[in-house]
Amino acid sequence: LKCLEEKNFTDPKITRFVLPIGVTIKMLPVTFVSILFLFQLEGKTLDWGNLLVMTFTLILLAVGAAGIPQDNLILIFMAMSILGGSTENIVKVISIEWIMDRFGCFTK
Repeated sequence: LKCLEEKNFTDPKITRFVLPIGVTIKMLPVTFVSILFLFQLEGKTLDWGNLLVMTFTLILLAVGAAGIPQDNLILIFMAMSILGGSTENIVKVISIEWIMDRFGCFTK
């Protein structure tokens, strides 16, 4: 925040509103792809309506998510429960999610 406000002369109101939202929304693509993968493992296909519901659900969940390591697993578990998917296959995502989370935390 300090760099944006002092070096780039960005308005503090804009910086303090946009930056936290951008960091929160940044974690959605990995979660989205993981949920699609889990639905494919179950043999379910999602139509456009379900994809929109999933997108809005993930946005709402991501806003309330904590910035802790492997927070995407919590989002995946909650979204699968809300969307009616099975939570038994989440174990298959954990190994990939662990590696992706390490790179994600490194870039944050």
